[in-house]
Amino acid sequence: MDMFFDNLPLQSKRRVHFHKFMLEVHANMHKLRQEGHVGDPIPHLTADLMRTSRVLCFDEFQVTDVADALILRRLFSAMIDAGSIVVATSNRPPTDLYKNGLQRVLFLPFIDLLEHSCVVHSLEASSTDYRKLKGQAQLHEMYRHPLNEANSRLFYESFKTLVNNEVVRSVKLCTQGRVVDVPHAAPKHKVCLLSFPDMCDKPLGAADYLVIAEAFHTVFLQDIPRLHVHNLNQTRRFITFVDCMYDKKVQLYCAADAAPMDLLVQGTSSKHVIDEMFAFDRTVSRLLEMQSESYGTLSASTDLPSTSHRLAFLRKLQHKPQLHYLDVKCIWDLYNPTQATELECHEVHVLLEDLLELHVGVRDLNSARVDPLFRLRDTLSFARFQRLLTSGQEEKKAAAWWELGHVLDDRLARLEQEDNDGAVPKEVTSHENWVV
Repeated sequence: MDMFFDNLPLQSKRRVHFHKFMLEVHANMHKLRQEGHVGDPIPHLTADLMRTSRVLCFDEFQVTDVADALILRRLFSAMIDAGSIVVATSNRPPTDLYKNGLQRVLFLPFIDLLEHSCVVHSLEASSTDYRKLKGQAQLHEMYRHPLNEANSRLFYESFKTLVNNEVVRSVKLCTQGRVVDVPHAAPKHKVCLLSFPDMCDKPLGAADYLVIAEAFHTVFLQDIPRLHVHNLNQTRRFITFVDCMYDKKVQLYCAADAAPMDLLVQGTSSKHVIDEMFAFDRTVSRLLEMQSESYGTLSASTDLPSTSHRLAFLRKLQHKPQLHYLDVKCIWDLYNPTQATELECHEVHVLLEDLLELHVGVRDLNSARVDPLFRLRDTLSFARFQRLLTSGQEEKKAAAWWELGHVLDDRLARLEQEDNDGAVPKEVTSHENWVV
């Protein structure tokens, strides 16, 4: 899939994990409802997709939710009718998608659509799982088991080595209006330590795991117990967690009670349990591959998200006449991929260009217009970033926050006047000084 996408000579293309795609679909449907849209949202969603992505490449196409199943049938019908091209990888042929799912009979027309509209290639000629082969040699170093004092010591030593004396602190990440707590993080080195109970015993999902994977290139997950098929929610969350880390090429260190192939305790053989065992086999092979040297050469990107992703995020906030602290923090996180305490000049420049494109459809921001914002420094604190986005927003005729790129000169003049008047405390220099 990577090779196909990288060599496709088109700009209108997108490669996305299926979990993330469905989260975006639900978020956009919610946005349409908030804006007072009545009627079928599918034509609007299809039009938006066709504007940005003529070719859609999906990783891990799978359906486990009845709501997703019903949406997919109508959305993909509209996309294919509009000329969209879909390329997907899956562990199952179309006929086995959403197998044993609730009200599956309503999903069957979508399976017929896939089989008639797509060419299905089976790669099962070989029974060899190359992900497992790649991971066997390195397994002992990054995947510690069982849970005992000796392995815990080695696990924490690895964490301390990668943190490299950085002060470990709590970090809050924002996703879809929610806050995800990461209690042990080293943002400068993009390393964090998580516990299995926090990640898989609580009601978290793909959106929460993806925001962690996008913020940290190395994740330590401790206290992984043996999983039992009767606790399906816990098992499903762990499967989703590993999928998200794998998709973002995160370096995953584990401290578990058993080897990957022995983690799931098999019991009853009901249809739902068989489905989970099938999905967990993929998780085992991924855990093994993630310990391999070849996987280790791939690191999570420290670049900004794609332009289309950033613009889609900003559009979700456009209906808000005023930004609150959490809104500003979400924007800050989006343009701060390294989770640094201050933004670099080029990151702010990209934000302002995005706002210009959002407002007037162009990206012709002169760099000289941004210079006054940084004065004698080459970075921007969260406090000044918040003022830049929200200054004067309580006034009736004030420009909307998303018009900032267009009214930048006036906004900078306002900030300069406020600074000269001493209206803003000089000691407030980062978001760590602010209280939510």
